Amino acid sequence: MNIRELAAEIGVSPATVSIVLNDRPGVSEETRKRIKDAIDKSGYAPAIRKRKAIHQILMLKCVLGEGLLTEENQGFVGMIIDACMQTLTEKGYSPTLMRVQLDTEGMLDHIEFEKYEGVIVIATEIQEKQFKMLEKIPVPFICVDNMMPGMEYSCVGIDNEENVRIALEYAAECGYKRIGYLKSSYDAQNFEERTRAFYRFAEMYHLEVKKEDEIALTSSMMKAFEEMKIYLDSHEKEEIPPCFFADNDIIALGAMKAFRHRNYEIPADVAIVGFDDIPYSAICSPSLTTVQVSRQLIGRVAARQMSERLLDEQYKKVKTKISGNLVVRTSMKKYR
Repeated sequence: MNIRELAAEIGVSPATVSIVLNDRPGVSEETRKRIKDAIDKSGYAPAIRKRKAIHQILMLKCVLGEGLLTEENQGFVGMIIDACMQTLTEKGYSPTLMRVQLDTEGMLDHIEFEKYEGVIVIATEIQEKQFKMLEKIPVPFICVDNMMPGMEYSCVGIDNEENVRIALEYAAECGYKRIGYLKSSYDAQNFEERTRAFYRFAEMYHLEVKKEDEIALTSSMMKAFEEMKIYLDSHEKEEIPPCFFADNDIIALGAMKAFRHRNYEIPADVAIVGFDDIPYSAICSPSLTTVQVSRQLIGRVAARQMSERLLDEQYKKVKTKISGNLVVRTSMKKYR
């Protein structure tokens, strides 16, 4: 009998059985007793020894419908995954990559978590509802690229506040007094943090932000291009801020294309600073000034934390924020 058959016989999910087998919280005492009684009667014995001998780690890439991970963003997340898997391999673990759609409750029930020492969750897209689903994972897990407030788990992510500060400080140093905000319309924790930081540091550096200067764009180059054209067609050139901060490079590049299409010179007429430093940012014309965050570093740190977590029973849950640096290119200039 395997864990799926046992769970079906009891009338619970395999994840619930795993929680009881690993003596973890999250299951009522009544259900816990029912599962233990069923295990005793069936003689079920989980293959824990085999699992620990081969040191398998599951890399779980979580996605939501038509979410943030468009084709343009895949390489960005892929850098994290590649660095994480390489570091795990160097440390003697055997990583397995799995993609799971978390739009529907119960999608994690089909995963045999008992096969793995731990799980590294690529959580770029997921929101509070999905985080509550992750709490049922019965083995140690670490979240990457998302830090949902109030959730008790180890994670490695971007220091959004510090990185936004770097971008706005540079805009102020260039002499700009007014700045617009190109904001992702996608509801993700990273973008919420960037929005709060943008307004905080705009005030700190005395950068005026008018209500109409916040523009929500879809995180797709072509969609952002089309949406930005609509904005430009409804505003006179004199009404446009001389500088924009974009909370990700995808929408920055789409907006730049729209500006050029409407005969704006960058950075003479309008300057743009982005966030992420995706590969396109260095080769577009003009090239995009942006905040670079090392995705490889995020992946390596996540792998090291997982290894430390598995080797130390006293390991405490930690949240690690990775800060970046400004890459100055030709989309910004000293303002008169």
